[in-house]
Amino acid sequence: MGPFRFRMTLDEDVLKELRPCFVPAGWRNVFRIAAVFFLIGVVIHWNDETSEGLQKSVFYLSICAIYLFAVPWRIVRIQRQRLRENGGANSEYAFEEDGIHISYASSGAQYIVDYVHYARFAETKNLFYMETKGRQYIVIPKEAMDSERRTQFLRFLREHCPNLKGIKK
Repeated sequence: MGPFRFRMTLDEDVLKELRPCFVPAGWRNVFRIAAVFFLIGVVIHWNDETSEGLQKSVFYLSICAIYLFAVPWRIVRIQRQRLRENGGANSEYAFEEDGIHISYASSGAQYIVDYVHYARFAETKNLFYMETKGRQYIVIPKEAMDSERRTQFLRFLREHCPNLKGIKK
């Protein structure tokens, strides 16, 4: 038995809490860059006779904002639909030396994912979120650990997941 074992039930409240995690990290940066260009466009075209530059800036910022908010909503909507069809999603995660052993109670599926495949880590108020390069994710409840165990778990992830970004040192 590995050093860490967790059970998680994915429901609508969990999906709502995870919504910000579903935005790809690169798109957050694109949005920030677009916001900077928008502000530069506003300053440059503040007193122009035509507002063409300002209109372009607003257009590009709007496209980025729509994508930034639409993607997580769409993913949550799809996940909700799957949850309703399957009657919820109960999963169990065991962090072993050879990888994370994942089993889903609803389908009976079991597989092992090597630690090197995990590329992104995020933390919400009640959850830890880990995502692979292929956008598959696992959710770990914080309530399953006290603060000391949480510290040990984060240390374990730093040691075993060499490609994991977003975890605090």
